[in-house]
Amino acid sequence: MSKGVKMLDLLARSYVQAGLSVLGLMIVSLVAYFVLSRLRDLSTDDHALSTDLKKNFEEMRREGDIDEKEFRNIQTLLKKDKKSSS
Repeated sequence: MSKGVKMLDLLARSYVQAGLSVLGLMIVSLVAYFVLSRLRDLSTDDHALSTDLKKNFEEMRREGDIDEKEFRNIQTLLKKDKKSSS
């Protein structure tokens, strides 16, 4: 039982508490960094999606599925969406 009392005495010291607090802050910071890096990777996929959409609509225009006016309208919307997401 004396070992448990020594551990509590050690944890009651301010420098031990400060060290544990810094360690906890570092762990939270690392988790936040990894979460944000994953979110940034997902947002770069949106740019690729916009490029793929543009290529698909260009192909539809070439095949005659949509006319030139519709294609220009779609391009305008994609540009606006790209600017608003930046």
